[in-house]
Amino acid sequence: MNGYLLDTNVLSEPMRGARANPAVTQFLTQAERSFISVVSLHELTYGIARLANDKRQHLRLAAGLQRIHSDFGSAFLDIDVPVATVAADFRAAAQNNGYTVHLADALIAATAAQHSLVLATRNTADFEHLAVETFDPWTFQP
Repeated sequence: MNGYLLDTNVLSEPMRGARANPAVTQFLTQAERSFISVVSLHELTYGIARLANDKRQHLRLAAGLQRIHSDFGSAFLDIDVPVATVAADFRAAAQNNGYTVHLADALIAATAAQHSLVLATRNTADFEHLAVETFDPWTFQP
């Protein structure tokens, strides 16, 4: 498989509407073969659910999440045994070298690695100690 695994921050950028970064918007329009980890789906859903008391914001973001489901349909990648194993190895190697890697980041990175995808994220520093290729869509130039 070739293409991109879109990190949560890339997926949430279009939800900013008119304030969305144009480079990210262009990247998402032009990127072929893009996928989403179920971990990012969890992060987005959790973030929206926390806004239940802010009805306007909750509804706006829920609509954005629905667009993601519509646009990406079958492009969600699950956590399976190989992904879980690679994520554990990533976290252990990082910790042995004095770095902390959060579980969600390790699972996302491992998903990208297992599926031979480039991880598209603004937070490239979060993944620099892991064996995964990253790309920052905020720097995209067509």
